[in-house]
Amino acid sequence: MDNIRSFHWYCSYLFPKPYVLDALAKSSGPLLTEISLPYMAALKVSLSGFPNLRVLRLVHDNRTEPEDYGSPRDLTSDIEANSIALTHLSVYPGSAIWKFPMRSFLELQELEIIEPDDLGGLVLVFHHCSALRSLALCALTFPIAEQLVPLLTTSPATLPDLTALKIMIDPTVYSPPQVTVAVSTFLANKRRLRMLDTILNEEPDSLELHIWESLPELPALEVLGFDLHSRHWSTDETQRLDQSIPLSLSALLVDIQIHQPLGTQTEPYSPEWISLIRKRTSLGYLHVLDVQGTFGRLRKSRIGRWKTSDDLSPGIL
Repeated sequence: MDNIRSFHWYCSYLFPKPYVLDALAKSSGPLLTEISLPYMAALKVSLSGFPNLRVLRLVHDNRTEPEDYGSPRDLTSDIEANSIALTHLSVYPGSAIWKFPMRSFLELQELEIIEPDDLGGLVLVFHHCSALRSLALCALTFPIAEQLVPLLTTSPATLPDLTALKIMIDPTVYSPPQVTVAVSTFLANKRRLRMLDTILNEEPDSLELHIWESLPELPALEVLGFDLHSRHWSTDETQRLDQSIPLSLSALLVDIQIHQPLGTQTEPYSPEWISLIRKRTSLGYLHVLDVQGTFGRLRKSRIGRWKTSDDLSPGIL
């Protein structure tokens, strides 16, 4: 096998032996540009034989708990050796990234941090990774979400050329309202942003500012995903939402959770939602998550070529 460009190891219960990567390096080392490995597996093998590695994904390992992952110091030389070529880095557990030298990420274009237990190093990313175009912060717990507030509000002008932003907060607890305000502040100057995907899990009706009210500040936006929680959603709010969502969207995901009392009549809201969707004539993908079953008529309505779905996970965008 002397023409391998991408290597993915999907079994997290059995790690590849070092000789597997050694053989791969000898046969396809200069050609291989993408590797995906469990984090602990990456600590046990050498990646130095892949000088043109552009994409590195260190993924979840089911064999150990996060606190047993150990130090990533063994990977430092491999990361530094590929610092010029490396454009995409995905790390689980996310906090492992802060132990790598920041000089290794100056050319990084895409960064994904999954379930970190600390965001302290993010300020260095903001100030040094000027080439970054895509940032994803996923599976953030409540205390980690709180750390976002000062980071985003004190550095709103950083990464002005960002084209994709994903922020996913643990859906088991409501995030504080300050998180939405901080994210909105951070979005204010991101005029090149083409993709925004957020699960902020706001407490219903706790906010005066909603994330979707920041959308008119994003003229390049094409792909949008967000969650919507409310106890008293009204036609007026649907109209406000309609005014905020760009007409030029090509893909839209909405996680709707309207927490209304049993027996509440919600049918009058559906026509406004159908109108909102029909206006977006550029939509090629529509995904509506409706756990509460609030908008039954929306799913039954004929709204052109689009379909809705209740059985896929948020964040697919």
